[in-house]
Amino acid sequence: MTKVIERQDQASKKRKFSEGGQQNIDNYHDYIVIPNSRITQINCTLIKFFVACEISFRIVEHPFFINFVKELNAGYDLLGK
Repeated sequence: MTKVIERQDQASKKRKFSEGGQQNIDNYHDYIVIPNSRITQINCTLIKFFVACEISFRIVEHPFFINFVKELNAGYDLLGK
């Protein structure tokens, strides 16, 4: 697990420019505050995914899954803390 995280950290430090030229700031910005309506939508989508794919809900506490969700949007609190 440590080796995977180290490789992930090294890969995330490398930035590539798109062929279109200038980068968009949205590529580097996570929205810190997410509206409650968006959180509800994300929660419903996650529940549908878990139920339809028969995935155990315990997976949400696994560090790899938490890191995955944070990569999608750092403002989303997966465990609702």
